[in-house]
Amino acid sequence: MKHVKKVFALFALAGLLVGCATTSSSALGSFSYNEDTQVLSVKFDKGGVYEYAGVPADVFDQLKKAESQGEVFNQLVKGQYKSKKVSD
Repeated sequence: MKHVKKVFALFALAGLLVGCATTSSSALGSFSYNEDTQVLSVKFDKGGVYEYAGVPADVFDQLKKAESQGEVFNQLVKGQYKSKKVSD
């Protein structure tokens, strides 16, 4: 997982991320969003980093501000957008 943290850091340094956040969720470890490509990247606590394509900025904002980020993720993102696993 050190590699994943480095990748997020590199994206942030390159100015590609609108936001990157850790969570209080028991399932979501952290997530980031690239406004230019509308890609939401999610690192799960139990392993795996997934990218979700075509996610509008307002969905990222709702996820970022949610009291229950896992619940909002399940309602607004999971199964709603094309996803791919990018890391274990």
